[in-house]
Amino acid sequence: MDSAASAPTHPQNAFLPYLTTEQRDRLKDSIEAEGIHTPIVQDQNGQVIDGVERLAIAEELGLHSYPVRTVHCPDERTRRHLRLQLNCNRRQLSGKQKRTLIADELRRSPELSDRYIASLIGASHRTVAAVRAALERTGQIDQLRVKLGRDGKRRRLPVIATETKKRADRAAKLLKAIHDPPGRSLKMTDAKRLVRNTRLRLATDSKDSAGGG
Repeated sequence: MDSAASAPTHPQNAFLPYLTTEQRDRLKDSIEAEGIHTPIVQDQNGQVIDGVERLAIAEELGLHSYPVRTVHCPDERTRRHLRLQLNCNRRQLSGKQKRTLIADELRRSPELSDRYIASLIGASHRTVAAVRAALERTGQIDQLRVKLGRDGKRRRLPVIATETKKRADRAAKLLKAIHDPPGRSLKMTDAKRLVRNTRLRLATDSKDSAGGG
């Protein structure tokens, strides 16, 4: 199957609402009829960021080919934010569900700006401000004067698009091996060149260090 990750588990998406039985059945019927159009998204370690249900259904149906995007995520918060962005922009969440997600993210990262969190979840920054005020009043989060990401912009992440499992596995290994990959889409040839450069730089540093001793 076209993913470096297998046997995905729901805890990765525990902070997002589950698909209902009816929603999952409709998704399965669509995949069975037309295949997977929305790519599975995984990180450089093969951890599924988005598409847990699509991947599970593909395994149930015995599908062997579908699109995967391998993204280099430097930390867990980046993975969580990408997961939020991808899911919330695609799924039709109620206002209550969005406010629940906003509150959860504010408890995790109260230093993030209202506009930044709003951009992740697809809500108004005024809604985020209202949820923040309620949490501050009840003492669930501290009131902060300076907030990160005030402009609401997110840094682009390095990503490699593939269509087969073998290449998805290779893409994950390449992204993991690159030191500080550029924030843009990469072709496999680009990634291989960056890996060679990383290895050459490490080898040069090692020689310099040994010679200086």
